[in-house]
Amino acid sequence: MCWQWIRDFLRNMWYEKYLLIAWCIPISLLIIIVLEYVGTTSFATYQTPFSSDTFAQILGAGGSLLLSFLLVILYHKQAKMHRQSHEPHLVGEIESKEVVSSVFLIKNTGDGYAYDVSAEWTVDGRTREWKISSLAPGEQSEFPVLVDEDDNWILNTNLIEKKLNDGNHDTIIEWNTTCKNQFGRTMKNDGSVDFLIQSKRSEASEIWQKEPIDEIRKSIDNIEGDFKKIRRDTRKRRRETKWETRSKKSLLIGQIIDEYGSMDIEELSYLTGIKESSLEYRLSGLEDVGAIEFNETTGKIRPKRPAASNHSLDDFL
Repeated sequence: MCWQWIRDFLRNMWYEKYLLIAWCIPISLLIIIVLEYVGTTSFATYQTPFSSDTFAQILGAGGSLLLSFLLVILYHKQAKMHRQSHEPHLVGEIESKEVVSSVFLIKNTGDGYAYDVSAEWTVDGRTREWKISSLAPGEQSEFPVLVDEDDNWILNTNLIEKKLNDGNHDTIIEWNTTCKNQFGRTMKNDGSVDFLIQSKRSEASEIWQKEPIDEIRKSIDNIEGDFKKIRRDTRKRRRETKWETRSKKSLLIGQIIDEYGSMDIEELSYLTGIKESSLEYRLSGLEDVGAIEFNETTGKIRPKRPAASNHSLDDFL
């Protein structure tokens, strides 16, 4: 135990080495000045009153020492802040689970890994201990607030309150944690949490969070359903418009052929403004229903009206 204390003390001194070095500068200078003044040492020869050159040299030396002192102090503070920003920080909390149950948990709220973690907490007149090799930032471990005679977990919030009140025990949970950071430095933390206050607060917070989330989820589902209906209606209207446009174009082609009689596909393309590749497809459809005669090789088109035809121009649509 004594060796552990000495080792921790030396490690802490190592972390504070820059601060110690910084304070050694003015302290050493002050000791030398006092020894020189009383005549114990004679490191320097001087005569009073000081000349302007000597006074300037003293001010320059003093300013340099002061600047060095301040720079070392500033570097020490910056290094300490950087180290603390990557250190673990363990806390004990009460968390409500699904409104009706509660657990005690140890959580690493820092930004660094915690190693050789040990935690103790006291409730209902009993002290429990928990150890784990490491705990990552943001991770937590849950424990029962109370256990029965057979070491079964008691999680029901109302049952925990009843047992604490019936046993006349304090509802405050005392806890303390010990861990090491990535540099091997031992870190300790302790505190207390009131079970009744924290459980009620967590329960209210969980109810508040759960109900709006359910309402938002329902609203999102309704919005998604409305969007699906809109997309279906839009696709349906597009298909109807597309077929209507095709029907109008085919009717226009048939009317032009009936009006002008025989013609080339180039002439028909000029009259309708439709590309020849598209016209070939539509002319083939008109020929299939017996409305026209179309020679794909020569590109000649002429109207055809059989006497006994059961087809109409709309049959190919």
